[in-house]
Amino acid sequence: MYLSKLVLPLLDRKNQRLLANPYRLHQAIMFAFPHREQGGAGRLLFRHEPEQDQGYAKILVQSEAMPNWEAPTLIEHISLAEVPPVKRLQLKLDPGMLLRFRLRANPTVKKDGKRRALLREEELLNWLDRKLTAAGFKLQTAATFSEGQVKAIRSNKGPEGTPMVFNSVRFEGVVQVKDEAKALKSLDDGLGSAKAFGFGLLSLMPLR
Repeated sequence: MYLSKLVLPLLDRKNQRLLANPYRLHQAIMFAFPHREQGGAGRLLFRHEPEQDQGYAKILVQSEAMPNWEAPTLIEHISLAEVPPVKRLQLKLDPGMLLRFRLRANPTVKKDGKRRALLREEELLNWLDRKLTAAGFKLQTAATFSEGQVKAIRSNKGPEGTPMVFNSVRFEGVVQVKDEAKALKSLDDGLGSAKAFGFGLLSLMPLR
């Protein structure tokens, strides 16, 4: 896997349009990778980071394929403050290891054939615990940060339709590795739904 952090000037109109619609942002990021017939991007996850830097937005991108952030087609669709360095991720997760984590997710439950957003903190923490357990981790501590609703329109041309609405929640805390193989796979695949809209990227950091 590869990790990149994009820095987008907020005054640029192209970036304003992308940040207003995470699906369009996903489409723009894809221009950094080969066409599908040439292998494509493989699995790709991204997250709009919460840290504020006056005049800039920061987008964390995790990809299976190596990106080219200087590709001409990419530059036509997105404006970067600088060419971001690309870090090769080669993680080793030993059972029992404690790590800090960050996850931006769209927690939902299916009820009566419909998806319902989870809003109460108890529901959110139960959802997180289930997801992390299935992903090979044991949840130690967690805090929830409601980021409100995110709207996106999945349309490339013609009149834009009704926006899809997602409830964005950021989780931060500490996890313990229980199953290395499951944990590594979950990092590749992401957690939860709506991954094409900026959700599901699980980031791990050393506990200090």
